[in-house]
Amino acid sequence: MLKVRFKERSKFKKYGSLMLFLLPAALLAFVFCYVPMAGLIMAFKQEIDLTAYESSVASIIMTPWGGFSQFIKLFAANSDFLRVLGNTLFISVLKIVLVFPIPIFLAILITEVSNKAFNKAVQSVMYLPHFLSWAVVASVFMTFMHPNTGALNAVLGALGLGKIDVSNANQFPWLMVLTTGWKDIGWSAVAYISAILAIDTEQYEAAKIDGAGKLKQIWHITLPGIAGTVAVLLIMRIGYLMDAGFEQIYAMLTPTAESRGEIIGTYIYKLAIKNGGSYALTTAAGLFNSVISLVLVLGGNLFCKKAFHRSIW
Repeated sequence: MLKVRFKERSKFKKYGSLMLFLLPAALLAFVFCYVPMAGLIMAFKQEIDLTAYESSVASIIMTPWGGFSQFIKLFAANSDFLRVLGNTLFISVLKIVLVFPIPIFLAILITEVSNKAFNKAVQSVMYLPHFLSWAVVASVFMTFMHPNTGALNAVLGALGLGKIDVSNANQFPWLMVLTTGWKDIGWSAVAYISAILAIDTEQYEAAKIDGAGKLKQIWHITLPGIAGTVAVLLIMRIGYLMDAGFEQIYAMLTPTAESRGEIIGTYIYKLAIKNGGSYALTTAAGLFNSVISLVLVLGGNLFCKKAFHRSIW
């Protein structure tokens, strides 16, 4: 115990001054992330009128407690929340199953290309969509996939195939997966490319001497070498399972596609802004979303720890 304490003290003396650089970030996180959490009491209040008293804070404090009435209202039979929750989980699971593995294979393919000029050109083209806002991406894709004047539908029509329509409720979740892949796959591959390049090249040389082909090298060296990165990013992605992409959905959602496309983020926005500001109900929905996200992160970490022997902590 004494040796451990001595080592900890020596490390603090050596690196303690670097902690000063952490203070601004910690202060910003405290002010903008932890202080606002005091507003979670609104989820356990009756309907709040922010103009009832001289300040909004006083109005929140003086509003009578409502217990779990807002949560009961949220999950009532006539509430849209359960439908919205199902939409959110469906779109998020589709993104994990269909989009998450692609950057891994893409990173492996890129690192196997020996032509550096071609490699850099391909990477630059793949990264570019990530830096476009969802407003721009939505405008491009909705024009490209317009049912009457879109170039894609013109080609599909010439081939005798059905049309793609963003306003079609059944097609909307799949189109969200498609646009997410187009925008983020290239950027997501960056982490895996870095992890692959960090693998000791002597392992590949030894594998070649032993007669291992390219596929065996990928299976026995590359994939185990990036398993830690895959686990961390998977845990983080599972944590966002309750967030199917607010900006993307908000920019592309049409009234005719709301039945299958509205997610928790847009639902909360509609409750808080468009429908006169139901602050207590909105806070209850947000709190439920956050608690489930925390459970998913803990569960994802436990799963990766058991399955891949990799975890965040």
